[in-house]
Amino acid sequence: QTTIPLLFVPILPVILATFQLGRLGAAVSIVCVAVIGGVLTLKGFGPVSLMAGDVVARVQFFQFYLATTVMTALPVSADLARRNRLYERLRDSEARYRLMTDNSTDIVMSLNVDGTIRYTSPSITQLGGYVPERLVGRNAIDLVLEADRPAVAAAHRAAVATPGATQIVEFRARMADGSLRWFEAHSRGVADASGAASGLVNAARDVSHRKQLEAELTSAALTDPLTGLANRRRFDIQLADIQQTEQGGCVAIFDIDHFKAVNDRHGHQAGDDVLRTFASLARGCVREGDLIARVGGEEFGIVLPGASVDQARLVCERLRATVADTAIALGDTRARITVSAGIAPLAADADAVLKAADAALYQAKRAGRNRLRLAA
Repeated sequence: QTTIPLLFVPILPVILATFQLGRLGAAVSIVCVAVIGGVLTLKGFGPVSLMAGDVVARVQFFQFYLATTVMTALPVSADLARRNRLYERLRDSEARYRLMTDNSTDIVMSLNVDGTIRYTSPSITQLGGYVPERLVGRNAIDLVLEADRPAVAAAHRAAVATPGATQIVEFRARMADGSLRWFEAHSRGVADASGAASGLVNAARDVSHRKQLEAELTSAALTDPLTGLANRRRFDIQLADIQQTEQGGCVAIFDIDHFKAVNDRHGHQAGDDVLRTFASLARGCVREGDLIARVGGEEFGIVLPGASVDQARLVCERLRATVADTAIALGDTRARITVSAGIAPLAADADAVLKAADAALYQAKRAGRNRLRLAA
């Protein structure tokens, strides 16, 4: 370059070495330019030798040129080093994320804002029988039982509206074999640079066993352990529910006649057998949707939603007659028992209804037992 001063040419290999080798490449290439350029400048060769002036001026210019090259290469190498560190951290983070999701028993999903699936973890194969790749592009809510979709959709909208906040929802999902499982999903929106949600991450855990235990505990809390019928608490809840819906109906209170005599003569085991027998007969006599409950020792209540007084009388009379016609084993003997009942139409005041049914029951007992009476 003793005729055309192409001073930018040495910068190109410096930049190339910087991109390829980072700081080391920048340092080595700059040293090479400094040594070669310095020697050539002192000997009067190279593009700097074309400058007017003595050797001192040319060396000063070469130093300025070298400083410019350094100021160009070092920031580039620093930025590349920073990007490499970020890339390594991102790669490590993704590897850890993949390791956790691929080996987690929870189902991890990455969704678009509209709910379409971008990624789902392999655990969905073990839990649901689905092939993860075949779910990509489908809407996640298609897997949710229709009755639970409104709650899931509401949680999805909340996660999109407030990225970073976790939304929790429980729902039933249909598996590939058609069975249902309960899941608890934690959903969080992922924000983009503008702060708006660009997608969602869902982690769903199978809680079917927990739900089963909860149902069993709830059932135990509302069930009479001896007869398997509803208990007084469940009876009161049913009454309150019907009154809130203003559905109407009737309540009947049954009492086993001379039950104390059965216990005294045949023992408490025989008394328990009588209670269980009545419960079994009652199940076969009431309508679908009626609730039978043991509300006291030998006292039973029946809630008949939507039934008129005449309909309630027919049901209760069928039960009374069935009990009277059934021989029950009492120890070594078989005997027949009878029941009395009082019937009252439902009204706004549940306590008043029960008092009216009780009053009708005692009228039936005073009239000779084994009969029904309607509340006045």
